[in-house]
Amino acid sequence: MKLINISLLLTFFLSSSIYAQEFSGLTFFENKQYLNFPLSGEISHIYVKAGDSVKKGDLLMQINDIPFKNKLAKSKYNVVKSETLMKEAEILLTRSEEMYDRGVLSNYELLQSKHQLQQREAALISSKAELLEYEYWLENTKLRAPFDLTVLSVALNVGDSITHQFISTPALEVVSSGQYRVRIPLPLSIVRKLEIGEKYRILKGKKAYNAKLAFINPKIIEQSSDRESHLYAYFSFSTSDKLYEGEGVKIIFN
Repeated sequence: MKLINISLLLTFFLSSSIYAQEFSGLTFFENKQYLNFPLSGEISHIYVKAGDSVKKGDLLMQINDIPFKNKLAKSKYNVVKSETLMKEAEILLTRSEEMYDRGVLSNYELLQSKHQLQQREAALISSKAELLEYEYWLENTKLRAPFDLTVLSVALNVGDSITHQFISTPALEVVSSGQYRVRIPLPLSIVRKLEIGEKYRILKGKKAYNAKLAFINPKIIEQSSDRESHLYAYFSFSTSDKLYEGEGVKIIFN
């Protein structure tokens, strides 16, 4: 009786070993992005370094904002001046209309007063638009994290000058914190059994992650050591563990 139990156990173990298939792949970052300033200026502050993890809205880097503050102050003054001139034009038009009604002002002079008010209104609109523009530029002298991220590299130094329209190197290279993707070459016989959006266990050492199958690249990979054609399958997962690009992982199918 004991011999039969051992035999059954051995048969089960061998069959599991035969049908378990293991495939290896590599990690890479899910959402790699390059951040930059939308304007020209000189770098005055850098608040992060490669490897730092920051929260959405945190300050990453700053351009010297003094020239933009000066322009903003001048623009605010122009708005106040334009508002004053427009009020004067409104008062003048009211008086002109009264004088026209009494017959002491010509139609041409009345039209001049109306035209002057229209000019002052246009000047005020232009001044307010300029004020909004400089408020936008001043705000964008500060480069903030658009989402929770990890800094991969910092390309600029304090004192560097950047000209936006000629930028070729991004200020920062970043990735979404905790978002990873895995690429694993799998044989067609396995790929046919997979479903997009389904979760599968990805192993890295003794750690296991539940990863969602994101997509499968339909381009066939040339496999010199395997007669069966393979395709790249891409899996996405989130974790608080800090991983790096190029780390080895594996997936096992029974």
